[in-house]
Amino acid sequence: MPFMLFYQASATAEKGSVRLWAMRTETLVGAVASEIGMIVIAAATAGLGSSVNFADPKTLASALSSIAGSYAPYLFAVGLVAAAFLALVVISLASSWAIVEGMGWEKGSFFWVYLAESIPAVAIPIFYSDPLSLVLNLMVAFVFVLAGPGILMGMLASNRRIMGSLVSNASWKVAYWVSLALVLSLGVVAVAVLI
Repeated sequence: MPFMLFYQASATAEKGSVRLWAMRTETLVGAVASEIGMIVIAAATAGLGSSVNFADPKTLASALSSIAGSYAPYLFAVGLVAAAFLALVVISLASSWAIVEGMGWEKGSFFWVYLAESIPAVAIPIFYSDPLSLVLNLMVAFVFVLAGPGILMGMLASNRRIMGSLVSNASWKVAYWVSLALVLSLGVVAVAVLI
């Protein structure tokens, strides 16, 4: 998520003793671990066949019975609820922290910004007739929202006057800009698929 860039930069600066290599390694390990998790899930469900409607949770849960038996619907429900709460907490806390810091407000006020973001995030899906399409469209939109902060962070990390001895070296710059370009190009592909 775009605001996670700012949250991580802020958290790194607030720690005081900045070990940039440790933060970079932590971010890389987290990104690789989450991608491996998605690949494992995709591989585990690849044999479900083309007859499974992945937009219907009830059908998907019953299709997973070959993996989890009669507990499949319950495990699927727990997974969906846990993922939703995790996303709500992570996204709202990170963005509220970025807003409070960007506006120069007291750090303690981030909780009120968090509530102001979370309540609509819980209420809108309840009243929206097709929450799955809403989520998919928002995921595609977030890719393009990432463009501005991503370019800004890349420029800041490359600026020796701002970063001093912590400026990104050539290999980090290449990896960063290639990764950002790849994410944005996949967003363009997603828009083409949705249209």
